[in-house]
Amino acid sequence: MGQVGQNDKFADPIMIRAYNDGHKGATAFFRNRPFLDTFFSTLRSRCAGRIKILVHASSVGAEPYSLAQWWLNRVLPRCNEGWDIDIAATDIDSGFLAFSQQASYPHGLLAGMTEEEQSWFEKKEGQIVVPSRARNLVRFLQPMSFVDGDPREVFDAVLVMNALTYVSAADQSSSFDRWVSYARHVLAVTAFHPDSILDDLVRSGFAPCMENHRQIHEAWGDRLVKEPVAPDSADYSWRLPPYDTAISDYAYRYGSVFLRENANAGVL
Repeated sequence: MGQVGQNDKFADPIMIRAYNDGHKGATAFFRNRPFLDTFFSTLRSRCAGRIKILVHASSVGAEPYSLAQWWLNRVLPRCNEGWDIDIAATDIDSGFLAFSQQASYPHGLLAGMTEEEQSWFEKKEGQIVVPSRARNLVRFLQPMSFVDGDPREVFDAVLVMNALTYVSAADQSSSFDRWVSYARHVLAVTAFHPDSILDDLVRSGFAPCMENHRQIHEAWGDRLVKEPVAPDSADYSWRLPPYDTAISDYAYRYGSVFLRENANAGVL
């Protein structure tokens, strides 16, 4: 798939902000295209046959369906025969999961997509609908927390995107201790507690993937700020300061895709 150019421009995604029973979720279709390219590139280099992916904190479904659409329309046409994908998704909120399974979203979300991406959806009565070939790639698990939930399966990749900001640094650390038992090759995380992320990842046996590292960081759009974020700020784990290689742990602090250094260690 190659490297994403620093000057590549994409439509700004339209955020979906969901609220239910005290839970909230912010998600979008194709929220970070350099991330999607890199995520699948790392999987293709490490996996053979069927690729199993778990999406924790999947909110109302835009993230797992984005993975399915990207796979079908960008990755699969370039793959050799014999590749397959299985996407499992879950969230702590059963209402979010019920909405996700309808696979129908407001038509206005198309404004945040490229023309090519828009063509991947069906249009019906003011809604956009994820086509069946993409829906069939996603299976929804029972509701569970990403902190202490147990999917009872091993996956090639586990995603926990833009969610760790809602839990404490201590809960983040205990979450990594759980994920290490069922994430075989790739762990994708962002909006984490930055001061402890290096220790959590090193302890868990994951290292930063440097492919498109800066491009992914700078494609998080609404999370970027122009100045460093104060550690005592409520947004410290959410906002992303300017990319700075002078910071000793920048590869961890500014990363989103992390690779397991020993694929067999600790996995059930």
